[in-house]
Amino acid sequence: TRLRDTQEPTPEDPSSKVIITDINDTVLENISQNIKLNEMESVASVAKLDFYRQFGNNYIPGGWIESEMKGMIEQPRKPVDVILAADIICQREDAIAAAKTIHDALVPPSEGRCGGVAYIVCADSGHRFGVEIFASECEGI
Repeated sequence: TRLRDTQEPTPEDPSSKVIITDINDTVLENISQNIKLNEMESVASVAKLDFYRQFGNNYIPGGWIESEMKGMIEQPRKPVDVILAADIICQREDAIAAAKTIHDALVPPSEGRCGGVAYIVCADSGHRFGVEIFASECEGI
């Protein structure tokens, strides 16, 4: 899953960042190494994201909760403008948790401004349990 910060980039100051997330520490460590090897630290970072730690109510100041990683405590993170995610649903509970996470992580619509947008790629329900309820879970939050 990739989350993009809400700040707009400029050629002089690339303050917009891609936040690459996963739940697996080894995956996050490998991604961190790839970011360093490709000298992308100024535009990319990693964060541990546990769908099952999000609430789906946008009551948490900051939008979504970054899970504990490498001794850093769990902390709220700012909502983002764009979410790109693939292969995030393997069971029914994942669909519910993913919908809550997307709701919490996206910038909400405000007066005169559209909210954030999520692009999700999933296998069909014949290959992954829970995919069939994902759209209705997103609409129900």
